Amino acid sequence: MAVDRYSYNRPCFGIMQIMEAVSLPDHLHNALQHLNEIGMAINRARYQQQDMSDILRLVGQSALTLVTQQSSPDRASSVIYTYDANTDAFELESRVAVGRTPESGQSDLPRATGLGRRAMRRRRRVLSYEEADLALHPAWTQIGARVGVCYPLIVADRPVGTLYVYLHDERQLSVLELLLLDNFAQQAATAIDQIQQIGQVQRHLQRKEEELQRLRRANLLLSSRLRLQETLEAILQMAL
Repeated sequence: MAVDRYSYNRPCFGIMQIMEAVSLPDHLHNALQHLNEIGMAINRARYQQQDMSDILRLVGQSALTLVTQQSSPDRASSVIYTYDANTDAFELESRVAVGRTPESGQSDLPRATGLGRRAMRRRRRVLSYEEADLALHPAWTQIGARVGVCYPLIVADRPVGTLYVYLHDERQLSVLELLLLDNFAQQAATAIDQIQQIGQVQRHLQRKEEELQRLRRANLLLSSRLRLQETLEAILQMAL
């Protein structure tokens, strides 16, 4: 039986039904509602042009809403990077940040020995307070970050990015917070993978269209009154 690459994001019991059936604290209710909104945005992206950064920004904002339910929104931050497995590099131009971020001129780019790389190697989330040998990025500690969590964003065993969440309060994340962050990370991975797949299809169609245009021009040349040598040279030039 074929397995849907996105099936892990589809709950057996709908999010909206859970929200209606169970009395939840406001911040958990909001987190479930955000999961539903992100899922709807991902579904829309399958059928209409959608900017990936918009979906990732919604994921980041949802994560902050979850972890700052008892404090000011500026007491946390989130950052998402996409990742190119072929070059083993984070795509720096893809950066989507929400909340308080380092000042202009302070680079927070992923380090070779930082949270992101460790999460990628282990293929699971990394919590800074469980890693005694790992310090937070200096750009983040300088603006008050005390706790960091990083999720590798993985689809079908292929890393596609990372989700960072930084807290400016010294505390550990609860089991429920981590469970919901797990789901936000899965949604972000699905969004990145899906939009990348759509982009690949669009580029393939563009190449086919360009090939078709060259064939049409070659056909016109063959049916023209140019000398054979000139025709062959023109066709060769189009193929280069």
